Amino acid sequence: MSDYFSKESETKYMSNHQYSAWQSCEARAYAEYVSHEYKRETSDAFIQGLYFEALYAGQEYDNEALRNKKGELYAKFANCPAMAIKCQKDKLFRMVASGEWQTELFGKIQGHDFKCKLDYINHGKGWICDLKTTADFSDRWMNLDGKNTKVKWYEEWNYWRQMAIQKELAEQTYGKRYEVYIAAVTKQDPPDLDVLDFNNSKRLALELMSMMSRLDRIKWCKQGKVELTRCGFCDYCRSTKKLTTITKAESIYG
Repeated sequence: MSDYFSKESETKYMSNHQYSAWQSCEARAYAEYVSHEYKRETSDAFIQGLYFEALYAGQEYDNEALRNKKGELYAKFANCPAMAIKCQKDKLFRMVASGEWQTELFGKIQGHDFKCKLDYINHGKGWICDLKTTADFSDRWMNLDGKNTKVKWYEEWNYWRQMAIQKELAEQTYGKRYEVYIAAVTKQDPPDLDVLDFNNSKRLALELMSMMSRLDRIKWCKQGKVELTRCGFCDYCRSTKKLTTITKAESIYG
């Protein structure tokens, strides 16, 4: 594949990021990945993550969104160099986050075309490492089964599913077992570090099974065989909303 992020690649291949988009709002996902009439804005957090990853790897990252007209880093990105230096100086972090950088993999999960990009894969050690930046390592509140539940920060974005996909595609590609880790750094001043072991076979298998149960629905959506659901709240739904009825006002007093 010549361009991992090309329209053709995004239409053909499912990824962890794209799967999340389909679960969030089918109408927006279709407009983004199939008809290509919608393009979401690149967030500051995404740019910050790419900038940090490049600095850590000793690579250039040129993005006009990083600097003002004077060539100075915007304050929201100013801590990235310190974050990278902190990680580079830590022996355990550096050991785990090492190997081949930015490896693109393509394969199949339950007959569906999938792709992923590995931050690091170390064939000699037999492990995969994904770099993550986050505000801090404090627990988050999530709605689970209708209840507000405090969970670890990495559950908020379900990094278990991402690591399950990376592990599956790597093992398909190279024909050997790989362990999976996340090396994380916070955006605090000074930054905090952690290396997380995601080698829980039951949880990884559960994530793949849960995802597999929804892949056929996504395929039918892409093929136009089912009616797309709209979340009604995202930017795409708001921008394409057309009124068809008058909403009845509800009174708290009955």
